[in-house]
Amino acid sequence: MTEFELLVRQQARSKKIPMAEVARRSRLSRQSLYNICNCTSHPKLQTFVDLAHALDISPMVLLEAYLQSADKEEQP
Repeated sequence: MTEFELLVRQQARSKKIPMAEVARRSRLSRQSLYNICNCTSHPKLQTFVDLAHALDISPMVLLEAYLQSADKEEQP
């Protein structure tokens, strides 16, 4: 599990929002949300904004966590 996924799940849990609802509020399919959380897709900036809005956190916090997680996933 990536640090980004942990952040998303912790935020969703603290707001008592199921991941399926986070995906819906972010205008994503559940599979797309999981792919983003696992850093196997490269979302647009607007996706981070939508996801941040759904989780009621700063888009910059999400973007930073994603970039750190994606960097770790790419390293051998």
